[in-house]
Amino acid sequence: MKKRTSFSASSVRTEPLRHTIAAVRLDGRCYIFIASASTRTWVQPREKIESIRASHESGGMPIKDFRRVDYWAEEYTIPLCIISDTRQAPFGNDFLCLYKDDTSRLYFLNERWEAESRAGYESFRTDDFLDAYSKETERVMRLLSGLGSGADAVDFFRFIEIFREWQKAYFQTEAVRTERLSDGSDPKISEELQEAARLRLKLRMGAEDILYKRFDAILERTAEGHAMKLDDLCFYRYSEMRDLFRKGIKVRQSVLEERKRGYAFWRTDNESRLEVADRFREVWERVLPKPDLKDATEFRGAVANRGIVRGEVQLVLHNRFEMNDQVNAFQDGRILVTEMTRPQTLAACRKARAIITDEGGVTCHAAIYARETGTPCIIGTKMATKVLKTGDLVEVDADSGIVRVLERASG
Repeated sequence: MKKRTSFSASSVRTEPLRHTIAAVRLDGRCYIFIASASTRTWVQPREKIESIRASHESGGMPIKDFRRVDYWAEEYTIPLCIISDTRQAPFGNDFLCLYKDDTSRLYFLNERWEAESRAGYESFRTDDFLDAYSKETERVMRLLSGLGSGADAVDFFRFIEIFREWQKAYFQTEAVRTERLSDGSDPKISEELQEAARLRLKLRMGAEDILYKRFDAILERTAEGHAMKLDDLCFYRYSEMRDLFRKGIKVRQSVLEERKRGYAFWRTDNESRLEVADRFREVWERVLPKPDLKDATEFRGAVANRGIVRGEVQLVLHNRFEMNDQVNAFQDGRILVTEMTRPQTLAACRKARAIITDEGGVTCHAAIYARETGTPCIIGTKMATKVLKTGDLVEVDADSGIVRVLERASG
């Protein structure tokens, strides 16, 4: 009889196997990735969990901080001063950021995902949610419009206060907070979700047009005023930015260079930790999925708009500098595969036969666009950009939320 691999119940939520979107055998071990409306967790063999526990007991990564890790999103470098500001709504307790190679990978820890999902459901089901969210959106847009043009200490801290208000409003319609409302069975809820999605997009456009540009200006003038490199400021913690502005204290260059090579920042039990070098690599190796998914032939996501089509894949990746070139090169009739569509990728969306994303929920940009144009769309797959490559022939079954690889691109 073949030896059966056991799995640790503590490493995954109990879910039916119909939600499994990839099962990969690697080095004699089976790794399963579960992703549905309520699951985003790698299940690891028991011996792997035990090795992490042993590492903790010998002074390694604190396993008590990582009872469960739920993937949330990837973004092009988010400044550490934002990530480490615990008054930013998404980055409070039970949160993890892994930074490496110009990409910030974001996770919720322990019970945070479930708590946010439940809070979002309860909030949206109140009678006045949409009216309140509309008023909140308009209030935040007025704050954005009122941002000044200087870059002194007052401007920076005023900017942070407004950024917090924007984050609080934008986070209300994050995918985790709307996942329990996404089955489309209630037309009234679907209509209200679409309106909430439009308000979310308005907030996003406000960030693109005002907030991000304003922050860039503040960082540029701060770097110039303190005779620093602009890139260095992206690796200052919030407390260090405060010391820079108020006391003129700079972080040692050697410390910044270490952070640039990669860091893990997390907050649990209302305490924050920032790890670099060997400790960062230890966290990285334990959190990120190890299996090579290039041979996966089928995976799932959430349905944003129904339809079944076949076509060749073309990737557009936001963590690359030449994103505009990628969008311009997108070919008519191909399947757009991306981490998440954004206003900058609208030209590619218009040419796409279907859209597949790693991230997002029913109020995301891709879902809005797909519903308004009738484009088949599957969102929140968590792995599309890692499984697929440009030229792959796929079937997008957006009736069932399944992507099937029919033929791999040559080479």
